[in-house]
Amino acid sequence: MTNHARKELERRHLEAFLRITGLDSEVDSVVDTERPDFLVTMRSGKCIGVEHTQPRDEVHAAHEGLLGPLTKSLEVGLERENLNLWVHLTLPLQRAHSLALEPRSLQLLGKELLTLLCRARVAVRASWTEYSAEALAVHPDFEGIAEVHVSEGSRPIVTWGSQTLSERLGILQAAIQSKTEKLDDYRNNTSADEFWLLVVSGPGLGCMPSILATDFMYNNGYQEMYLTDEFEQHCFRLGS
Repeated sequence: MTNHARKELERRHLEAFLRITGLDSEVDSVVDTERPDFLVTMRSGKCIGVEHTQPRDEVHAAHEGLLGPLTKSLEVGLERENLNLWVHLTLPLQRAHSLALEPRSLQLLGKELLTLLCRARVAVRASWTEYSAEALAVHPDFEGIAEVHVSEGSRPIVTWGSQTLSERLGILQAAIQSKTEKLDDYRNNTSADEFWLLVVSGPGLGCMPSILATDFMYNNGYQEMYLTDEFEQHCFRLGS
């Protein structure tokens, strides 16, 4: 990714964050910088230095298209059933590779998952729901799926990854720690009143922001820290 493309992506994420939180109406100006990524001046006169980071599952990145037929067909099924859910499947790469070579198994798996989600449509009212591997043992094709996380959204989205929830949390925590280590440099080089960290969960990390927001606290020097996702479905303030 070129520097220009990276900056465009960062600005799109920032604008989505401001829109989702309703802060866009309070913003006077946004200036692209590098240390931190943005200086946001509010109408009140307060200047906020915003640092952006998008951790991703690098192992997943090379294999993302493996289950394309499954994710696409399940999205179509969810749309047909009027279920605006974000479904994230966790399964080992080896299982993903074997499924990719079995179109019929992918088709059956998609149908069974859709049936499960339709049955549970009343239950999916919290910001996320987890189905254990045991709960998915209704068809042989569910073998190898470790987790299914479901989050309410504005449109049907289906993603997958090979990392378990604890491994995904580790990826996010490492990214946050990396940005925390740069904070002293930002303070010494920028006259912002506050510094905020915007974390955008990237490919392979799935619909897990609410889990982080409710179950994990972080101690760092940023006055505010927010977690959003690449599909602009959720935004959560993380404790600091």
